[in-house]
Amino acid sequence: MSQKSPLQKSRRGFGSHKNRFRSKRPQVARSKPGTFRDRRKKSMGHLYSSHEKRQQAWSKTDAYLRAQNKDVVRSVDLPTDSLTQRDPWQQKALDALFRGSHVVVDAPTTAGKTRIVEAYLRDKIDQGELFRACYTCPVKSLANDKFREMKALFGDQLVGISTGDIKHNLAAPIIIATLESYRNSLLGRESSLAIDLVIFDEYHYIQDYSRGSAWQEAIILSHSTTQLLLLSASVANSEDFVRWIQGIHSQKTVLISTSYRPVPLKNLVFDGKKWILEDYLPKNISPTSSDGQIVSAGTFAAALRASEEAGLTPTIIYTGKRLATEKMARVLAHTMPPLTESARAHVKKQLQGVLKKHQNEEWIDPRFRRLVEDTGIAYHHSGLPPSVRATVESLLKEGIIRICVATSGLSLGINFSVKSTIIADKKRPGDQGMERYSASDVLQMTGRAGRRGKDLVGYSLWPSLSHYQSMAHTERDSIHPSIRHDPTTFLGLIDKGYPLTTIADLYNRSFQKFFSGAPADQLICDRTIKPGLPDTLPCDGVSVGYCYASYKKHRKGRCRTCQWRKPCHNKIRHELADSSLAKLHFHLHSINALGASDQLTGYGKIAKYLPHSGGLFVARLISSDQSFATSIEKLTEVMACFSLAHYKSPLVSPTYSPPTRSSYLRKSLARLYPEDLFSYLYEKKAAFSSDPSQQPKSQFIEYHPGAGYIICRWMDGASWKDLVREVTHNYFAEGDLFTLIYKVANYLQSLYQAGLGPLSSDAKELRTYLLRSPLDFSSHDPPSTPITTEDTSPAMDHEEKPSYDAYPNDKTPP
Repeated sequence: MSQKSPLQKSRRGFGSHKNRFRSKRPQVARSKPGTFRDRRKKSMGHLYSSHEKRQQAWSKTDAYLRAQNKDVVRSVDLPTDSLTQRDPWQQKALDALFRGSHVVVDAPTTAGKTRIVEAYLRDKIDQGELFRACYTCPVKSLANDKFREMKALFGDQLVGISTGDIKHNLAAPIIIATLESYRNSLLGRESSLAIDLVIFDEYHYIQDYSRGSAWQEAIILSHSTTQLLLLSASVANSEDFVRWIQGIHSQKTVLISTSYRPVPLKNLVFDGKKWILEDYLPKNISPTSSDGQIVSAGTFAAALRASEEAGLTPTIIYTGKRLATEKMARVLAHTMPPLTESARAHVKKQLQGVLKKHQNEEWIDPRFRRLVEDTGIAYHHSGLPPSVRATVESLLKEGIIRICVATSGLSLGINFSVKSTIIADKKRPGDQGMERYSASDVLQMTGRAGRRGKDLVGYSLWPSLSHYQSMAHTERDSIHPSIRHDPTTFLGLIDKGYPLTTIADLYNRSFQKFFSGAPADQLICDRTIKPGLPDTLPCDGVSVGYCYASYKKHRKGRCRTCQWRKPCHNKIRHELADSSLAKLHFHLHSINALGASDQLTGYGKIAKYLPHSGGLFVARLISSDQSFATSIEKLTEVMACFSLAHYKSPLVSPTYSPPTRSSYLRKSLARLYPEDLFSYLYEKKAAFSSDPSQQPKSQFIEYHPGAGYIICRWMDGASWKDLVREVTHNYFAEGDLFTLIYKVANYLQSLYQAGLGPLSSDAKELRTYLLRSPLDFSSHDPPSTPITTEDTSPAMDHEEKPSYDAYPNDKTPP
């Protein structure tokens, strides 16, 4: 026997020494349930009591997936998109439309809701009937995509588009419009759209905090002869909307409801090594924690590799933050199996064709292009230029991209589907901080799985058990929207000739009022104030609201000498306490937007055309400050500041001074937009002190002085590449720059429509100049991206709010 070395002896001795201490430790029974070892096994994804049962679940899942893939190849009976092949529920909806009824359609995503519209329009065109239809979309990306689809179906001459920045072929029988454009046409702000049928696609947006009121206003204000068709997959109480529409329009309204989904959805859970169909998961699994990170980066990459091996691509991975989409796409590019040479050649050829179509070869980032060509992986978010987003969307539609990492905004855009989806987190940034995905968000994202005509089954992939338990079985929410009183809508109704009593009646027909049974809102007018007072008063023939506002401001006017002032003012104060609509009416008098006869003043006539952020302030500058009224460049600088959220972070010159003094701006906004009446315009900051005097002030959301610098540089003729190099970085990307300039162009369009003589002419000319290359899309299809104030919402693509330590050392935020 060989002699042991000193090193071996020392190891042996250390081991013996360690064993002496180990023997004194309390022993834990290995078989006892709930021990650390059991919890560790569970957290690692070992869901089964034995390895044999886990193997059985793997085998059954693999066999199921193989069978589905084989059946797709062999099947000749997959559902098609032909207009002549209709499901029974689609035919019922068509029959109701032809009878002249309003129709509310409740059907799952990809079930074929839009086929009802297309078949109806095809019949009208084939019969040679004179008609006009308006297809309204919640976001501009969907409007642009629907515009392209309708042109392909019916021809260029029969389809027009009306959005915040594009007006084309408005005499066509079929108009595609954003919801706000249709609403604005009813208020006289935009070209009139005499419509026989209006389609409200994705009407669950009516619950949106910032934009929901526009949907209610559009439905309420639609002409009595106009048919309404509402489409959604995310509303649990669609029967309530049937009752509401039938109640306010006194016309038969039919609910067409189906749970049939041509391509059913299945849930798959990753157990740390393979995907397992939910049907084969152990029964009665105890709930796991749903907080913190869903899975590690390594586990997530392994899950994606396993999904491709199982034939579950193309896949969309949803993340809440924009930068996370880029980071994840690049990580996956290194961890996923490489494409074959033939696959790479195919992707490259298809990408080249799409880039040529969207005229984007000059502007696409070479690194992004290489990522797509070499790996078949892409990312999509609002920070990308519009044409790049359109490129990714086209490739997704054609099934060229195997994995796309995107924010939730992609699920609300173009009409497409993939084989599987993954929701990689649980929250997204919003105007008031991080927000959990709503039920509508989850259903919209997962609903993109399952390609009709290509797949027998779509798959929702859940990378962890906790994620599956918390989100996989999300049910639809009941929607109970409330209406918000917008000042420019009120002014538009006044200018259209509606009397105050009719305006009050319109607002009292809102969804909330219809079901709540709450007392009707009243306005400050003779009908509500004069009963019980003498027949003859000093204010006879003059608006009661005007007199009360004059007295409150200056203690002047007819109220000063009136002996009935006290009981009259008590009635007015009572109305103001009970009715937010009366508060708005009084506020418009107090800021001189309404005159002595409840008519629009010169200031009110300008404000009516500016439903944008800060529109009342911009209208005030035009009507009262000659330096702004005669300088379109100076006015545009102000409008730009109101076209960018305060938490955005462009890099601007430290020597730049905003166009208006901050003290004047604060006072003006506090007067024009009091927080008690316009709370939705302010971000609520956290309080750090119980002392009221130390409480932080709320921040006006849509105002950023740095935007003025950017628009000045662009007006001065800066090149696009220089501007991008100067003001953008990780948290303010090129797509944000596009969005800002488009919003300013939309502002200028409203100013042009206001008919202000030379100022409007200058606005039209400057708008044309601002929309120079690469923003000029007149020569090809509109960009598939939300670019106007009317298209932004918390349910869409948001960017995270950066902390200042995230900025490069050589560049500081404004």
